[in-house]
Amino acid sequence: MMPMPQMPMQMPTGQVAGTSPVAQAPTGAVMLPTQYVVRDFFFPQPVQYIQPIEVVNRYHPVPVPQYCVTCTERDIICGPETARE
Repeated sequence: MMPMPQMPMQMPTGQVAGTSPVAQAPTGAVMLPTQYVVRDFFFPQPVQYIQPIEVVNRYHPVPVPQYCVTCTERDIICGPETARE
């Protein structure tokens, strides 16, 4: 953007400071300082943003009961002999 130039001060008589009445147009018109109109234009400009991502896999052991059945076998004799004991 260009800097705005300094505008000369206006004299109370309608003349621009630093000019003489001879420099005016013959019709008596007063030359005013240049006014600037600044127009700003915006346009898209691609900018890459790099975002690193780290995936963390977490494993948590969970106790799950698994039943193991043991089987034992014994023989018992039932009858009149066992009743005396």
